Amino acid sequence: MQHRTAPCKSYKNGLWTLCLLCQVAISSSAQNVVKIKSDSSNKNNDTTKSILDINNTKLIKKANSILDTQQKKITNFISEKLNKVKDAANDKVGKVTTKIAPLEIEKPLPYERLLKTKYTLGRRAYQNTVSQYNFLFNAQEELNSNILKARSEFVDDFTSLLSFYDYDLSTIAKYSIDSIIYRCNANIVLHDLRSNWVDDAYLLLAKAYFFHKNFDTAGSILQFINYSFDEKENGMDVPIGSNLRNTKGKFSIATAENNRFFENVNVRNESMIWQARNYFEKEEYSEGISLLQLLASDAVFPKRLTPFLQEQLAYGYYLMELFDKSATALEIGVENAPDNAAKTRWYYLLGQLWQKADNLTKAYTWYKKANLNATNPIVSVYANINMISIESKNGNNNWEQLAYTLEKMIKKDRYKPYADIIYFEMAKLAIQNKGYTKANEWLIQSIKKNTNNINQKNKAFELLGNTNYLMNQFSIAKMAYDSVNGTLKTHPNYETIQARKKWLASIYSNDKIIKQEDSLQYIYTLDPLIQEKTFKNWQKRQQIENENLNHLFKEESSKINTTEDKSNDIYTTSLTSNNNDFYFDNKQVVSQGKQNFTQKWGDRPNTDAWRRKTNLITQQVNQSGYNNYQSTKTSSTTISADNKEVLQKQAASKEAVSYTMIQSPASLLSSKQNWNKASLSNAQTFLFQLNDFEKAYPLYLKIISNNIDSNTTERALLDLASHYLHNNLNEKSDSIIKIVEATYPFGFYVSKKTEGNTKKKKDASVVNDYKEAYFLSQIGNWDSLENLSANLNNSLKRTKWYTPFKFIQVKMYAQQKMDSIALVLLDSIILLNANEKIRDKAKNIIAELKNRKETESYLSNLELSKEITDEKTDKWDDSTSASSSPSTSNASSTPLITNNSTQKAISAAANKDSSFFSIAFTNDTTEPHYIALVTQKVSPTLVKEMQTAFTYLNNDEFTKQKLNVTYIQFNEQSYIVWIGPFENNQKAKTYINKVKPRLSAEIISFVPPKQYEIYLLSKSNILMIKDEADLKQYQQYMFKNIYKP
Repeated sequence: MQHRTAPCKSYKNGLWTLCLLCQVAISSSAQNVVKIKSDSSNKNNDTTKSILDINNTKLIKKANSILDTQQKKITNFISEKLNKVKDAANDKVGKVTTKIAPLEIEKPLPYERLLKTKYTLGRRAYQNTVSQYNFLFNAQEELNSNILKARSEFVDDFTSLLSFYDYDLSTIAKYSIDSIIYRCNANIVLHDLRSNWVDDAYLLLAKAYFFHKNFDTAGSILQFINYSFDEKENGMDVPIGSNLRNTKGKFSIATAENNRFFENVNVRNESMIWQARNYFEKEEYSEGISLLQLLASDAVFPKRLTPFLQEQLAYGYYLMELFDKSATALEIGVENAPDNAAKTRWYYLLGQLWQKADNLTKAYTWYKKANLNATNPIVSVYANINMISIESKNGNNNWEQLAYTLEKMIKKDRYKPYADIIYFEMAKLAIQNKGYTKANEWLIQSIKKNTNNINQKNKAFELLGNTNYLMNQFSIAKMAYDSVNGTLKTHPNYETIQARKKWLASIYSNDKIIKQEDSLQYIYTLDPLIQEKTFKNWQKRQQIENENLNHLFKEESSKINTTEDKSNDIYTTSLTSNNNDFYFDNKQVVSQGKQNFTQKWGDRPNTDAWRRKTNLITQQVNQSGYNNYQSTKTSSTTISADNKEVLQKQAASKEAVSYTMIQSPASLLSSKQNWNKASLSNAQTFLFQLNDFEKAYPLYLKIISNNIDSNTTERALLDLASHYLHNNLNEKSDSIIKIVEATYPFGFYVSKKTEGNTKKKKDASVVNDYKEAYFLSQIGNWDSLENLSANLNNSLKRTKWYTPFKFIQVKMYAQQKMDSIALVLLDSIILLNANEKIRDKAKNIIAELKNRKETESYLSNLELSKEITDEKTDKWDDSTSASSSPSTSNASSTPLITNNSTQKAISAAANKDSSFFSIAFTNDTTEPHYIALVTQKVSPTLVKEMQTAFTYLNNDEFTKQKLNVTYIQFNEQSYIVWIGPFENNQKAKTYINKVKPRLSAEIISFVPPKQYEIYLLSKSNILMIKDEADLKQYQQYMFKNIYKP
């Protein structure tokens, strides 16, 4: 690329050069003068002192002063001129640079310059050597160091399927890769691209990004290697699938290697394997497997990479849980392990994979190989455990013999630190073969041997708890579950463990009572001559069991022996002491030694032959009382705090084990009642708290069969019925309920059922009363409603219907213009209700009543509000919630005061889509019916005349039917005149047929027929109509199903 020269740059350089020359000339002349002066002075000093000193003459001094002054003037003059020229040049350059920006000269990078040079043999050797050892070596070492650190931090769980690699990518990703990236980039930029190590730099860069979990960048670099370092034909890429890639009739995607010892191999083939690994980490399994399978079948793919390829193929199948294929590939890929530890680990993993694939023969072979090759004892331990487990499944040996084979391992020093794991696996083997007693013993041993492996100890405690819970040994189960600490919510048995932790204390307490009472009752049945002896023996056994339970997880003998050995060795003890170097200076160690001595030998005097018993007795007799007291006092003070706690627990347990023999029928009955109570409590805990029917069922059967107390027996039967009903076993549940009803006619269930039926009847009566009040308010029969009000006030009080009924009364008085009474009722509603919606509604009605003249039509539409009855309304009974609709199905109450615009909107919506507001009207011809005359634009006076006319007609012609005539304002322009009740639908139709021809001519001739419509409604349908939209829907229903005028 040709570069342009920046303008005025030579002029500026010329000025600077001139200035520098002038300064050099002046300084050199000045130095020469000074030098001459100094030389002459030196010469004069060297010669003999002459009488005449030329340098000190006045003439010479005057000349020197003149020369110095002139030199200063010249220097100042030149510097001023230079500064002026310099400032002028800078100004000029600045002006030019503002007009034309100078172009930067681009220097070629080192690799660009090197490409123009001839690549000789010497240059090749130099570039390859520097590239390999100056940059790549250090970068590779750093990456390897990061991987090794991650491997050292990784902890395997040999009880489950091992992870494929012994490191976690997330751990490696925490380490910095900046220096690796820098070295790789520097190696590419600073060295000749014709070097044999450029592709290695790119691959190492890709691996660095891969281990840093930057999979996209790593994939891009690997793809670049694939394309850039592929074979070329005349400088052009060779397309995949072309004849140029045809090798022996097979097309290849790999790059053939010439295997020359002096050339570095092309990393393109290896990069494709890393690309497959990159696919796996991105969970693109099919892409990775397909690429590896292509490479595996490639004719020119190098054999040296086959183990690596098979390793990645095994990894892909492992992630896809195709364990047999993964194991087959890993058998070849295991040779690519970085060291012996990793290879042994893969041997163990191969055993697990073949075991997962149900190929126990191959699994046994690889476990055996892992055991023989293991340098880590833990691998050997688990390999032996799995081998013995396979032998047990194959039935080659007795499981107990196999377990004892494992136990022999503990005797070897190499495996002693893993005794807890071996005992744990022995217990698992016993549980698989239902040897729960042995499993219990070995689990306890596992816990005792465990000193620092918290996770393993938690597993042992959990398995011990499960085993003893299964064996009904709730005392040990409780201790085991209580000892399980730090269980995460992700644990598969978290809820079970927590529930058992919570309830096993009460279960154990009740179980103890059950066993105690069973034993005492059994002793009572024995011959009186042996009762007391049997009771004492049983009491001793109970005491021993309690003591053993307190020391269940402690190895007292081993602790004492260990302490004794250490205390006898002064030097050992002093070395293990943290406080002092000398044994007797450490008070804690001395106290511990005295304590251990006392526990083993008792309180011995400090005399010769102190071990002899006879000497001890003689010494005790000869010693004074004061000395005995001092000895006792000294020994007591040496007891540690821990042993004091143990002694206190033992004393407490001894005091707690105090039983009384059953000696009379009364005490026998009391014992049976205690047993019955504890059994029912445990049965209910198992069933309802732990959801363990298998544990609860035997207890319920014993309670029912013993039938000690009728109430308890009935409760047991009801619990079983409830369980069967909950599990949809209705036949069993119904049969038990029938037994309860027949056996206990005055029992709990029958009494509750009777109370429930009585309450339902009472509630139904209350609802019917409210329905009647609501209905009367709908048809405007205020006289009948007034008569019902006194009774309804009492029956509805403290129910959810009380407040809605008060609003009905408000409507009644407001419609009759008795505003003062209505206001009193509204004040009581506000006072007695905490619900703000109800209070606000009442306040709004009060405000409307006070403006009655302006809102006459508004008050005429007084209806019940749904929101009034849907909330908790009664101050006396906040636990109830009302649905003020008196209907049992789809009816709901109307607003207490219906806004006209809202009513029109609902009406319009109903006409537009009546199905959305569809109401399920009924056609029950047997229930009471009413006739409604719905008027339009008829004055209140004429409506009153219509009521009077029908009243006279009914009194004259239909006296026996006892019909009432009422009216109510339906909306601003409409009133409804109600006639009824008729006994049924047919009688109502008969009435209409008789009266209808006479309406316009005789009965209500003063109202044009176009201004009213006739409806026939049942009582239940009246309750469903709230507004004009509902009435229109009913009219359509009536025309189709009931009556069409």
